[in-house]
Amino acid sequence: MSGSYADDTQIFYADNELSHVEETINNDLISADIWFARNGMKRNSSKYKAMVLGKNKGTDDPVFKCEESQLPISNTMELLGVTIDEKSNFEKHIPKICRKVSQQIAVLKRMQKLLPFETRRDLYKAFILPHFNYCSETWHLCNKKSADKLEMVNKRALRFVSKDKS
Repeated sequence: MSGSYADDTQIFYADNELSHVEETINNDLISADIWFARNGMKRNSSKYKAMVLGKNKGTDDPVFKCEESQLPISNTMELLGVTIDEKSNFEKHIPKICRKVSQQIAVLKRMQKLLPFETRRDLYKAFILPHFNYCSETWHLCNKKSADKLEMVNKRALRFVSKDKS
């Protein structure tokens, strides 16, 4: 059977009773598989994974099954370029931003003497600032150490723009 792959489907459910969550999501997974089959789509089970947010300590992970195979429970997941974790504190996302921005600053610094201020400013606005603006609401949930790290990387970028070493 040919067709598109259905590998980017997300199912969400919230309830205080873990047994309700498990049953409801497993029923939704069965419905999704039926829909995929009817529409000539193949599921890519290697991309299926689950994450449980707000699980009580001491309770077992729920078991989610799709076509009789158990989905792995993950502690982190990337959604639209943002790495979230089971505690919703985005501590895994911040280092990725800092690494990307640091790499861009390093490339731009090689050309620093050739670029006038306006060009450096425009490059900062086009290539560096969007990393800080995209989903910036998540930073309210990160700890002080991560926030300080983001601030330090942004200051380095601004020093590149202004050619100010202090």
